[in-house]
Amino acid sequence: MPRHVGDHLYSVTAEKLEGPRAAYKFRNARELRLPERFFRDAIAAEPELVIGPCRGSELVDEDEAWRWWATEQNVKGIGSIDVLLLSTAGRIGIVETKLATNPGRRREVLAQVLDYAAHLPRVGMEGLPDVPEGFADPEDVARHVAERDYLLVIAGDELEDRMASLSAVLLGKHLIHPWSLALVELSPYATVEGASGPEILLVPSLRKAVIAESRNVVRIDTRTAQYEDNRVTVNVSFNIEEADLESTGGLVARKAMTEEEFWTRLRTQPAETVASVENLVAFGERLGLVKRWGAGSMIFDLPQAGASPPLEGVFFIRKGGEVVVWPNTLEGRLRRLGIQLDTARYRDAVVEALRCPPDRREPSGKLDEHGLELFQEATAAFVAEVRSKLE
Repeated sequence: MPRHVGDHLYSVTAEKLEGPRAAYKFRNARELRLPERFFRDAIAAEPELVIGPCRGSELVDEDEAWRWWATEQNVKGIGSIDVLLLSTAGRIGIVETKLATNPGRRREVLAQVLDYAAHLPRVGMEGLPDVPEGFADPEDVARHVAERDYLLVIAGDELEDRMASLSAVLLGKHLIHPWSLALVELSPYATVEGASGPEILLVPSLRKAVIAESRNVVRIDTRTAQYEDNRVTVNVSFNIEEADLESTGGLVARKAMTEEEFWTRLRTQPAETVASVENLVAFGERLGLVKRWGAGSMIFDLPQAGASPPLEGVFFIRKGGEVVVWPNTLEGRLRRLGIQLDTARYRDAVVEALRCPPDRREPSGKLDEHGLELFQEATAAFVAEVRSKLE
């Protein structure tokens, strides 16, 4: 079965001019005797295993952080969702796992994940776990549930191309729902004889995707049919925002919020939070950053001269007033612009300004008066360093 990653991973010593050596070899779940719960527990412990490939392919927004929400979440009368994820925008991720040791479950897993998505609104907010305080707005979560706007993920070690074709067929039966479905392959690699390092590495990749794209959809509701003078009258409605089906070709970004929506939501926060954000927006503009809008955030990019691409996502401001920085993502984007720059110093300064745990993947939080000063100082220094390397 073809895979997107080779059979071996190689170790290289940069300081020495030595050839790469195979350090890990691909092994499937059967060969490694992995238990059925292996991928489920791994994704629950680190959602980026499946969210990372989806973010890189724009199936999720760059300004969304995701976290574990529940394991074996019961959907009454249907079954239990392997892993339930939640984003800061209030979007829900429904994750089902599949091991190569159980190839016959292909259709069953696909049908199951769609069944969960179809029935989750019946569960309602009261049947779901509590929304973690400060992570997402319960109103946003409730809206996504009502609109059935989910990220559906099937993850496993050897996913077949036939599964993608079957996904498009099954998802097509739910055409009017704005679901996106990702097949994420988690390839286990075990150390070869004589090599050192962790016993197993998991290498995630997006195998296929079936996405929702806005199209005109006409609904004909025969339940409201009325019979008069031997004629049948039915209710016909047009919905511009409903979803059509597109298979893995051009991926499309999700709908961004407007500036009016952002400030309307922000002004429900305490006055000091609103003032801090207003100061930070003015600071970003003085610094020459350009703002744009994500699904739930204001995003600040650093433009370059001419037609060169900008450095995207220097920092984000969520509609609840939280400021977010993604240091690892920034470092990767800088490399793509041809700049080698360690973002650790910027990260440390941001962590201090936001007073958040140092081990958090994306430092985030609200800024008080002192934190705002520290954040502005750190960001100005970071932007100046980047600009010096762009010249």
